[in-house]
Amino acid sequence: MKIKVLIDNCLSPRLAQALRILEEESCEVRHLLEEFSKDPGDIVWIRDLARRGGWFVISLDRIHKPPAQREILRQTGLNIFLLAKGYMSISPREQASRLLHLWDAILEAARTAKPGECFRIPISGARIEKFLL
Repeated sequence: MKIKVLIDNCLSPRLAQALRILEEESCEVRHLLEEFSKDPGDIVWIRDLARRGGWFVISLDRIHKPPAQREILRQTGLNIFLLAKGYMSISPREQASRLLHLWDAILEAARTAKPGECFRIPISGARIEKFLL
């Protein structure tokens, strides 16, 4: 069964395209705007992806910070991979390079994740860290 990856709207659709081309055998990579005709708001798409099952999200924003989003993430059990703050200050090409460097670790974490587990993807180093909401 392929892992399903959603790239959040705070990251470039081109990043999703590049990952999809490189990883078409092991996972399905989609950008938020490919799954939804427009950004319906975090709560709506989080619920929808959780209902469909099998998805994990890579995001650059602080999706887990607002209380409403934090609660819906807890309720739905959706797995989130958050890029460290340093990703905001590098180019999309550098973001892709760093993600690809960690891609095997990201996929392994996704395969073994329990519902609702969240992970932080570091800007440097090779260790994916779990964190609690």
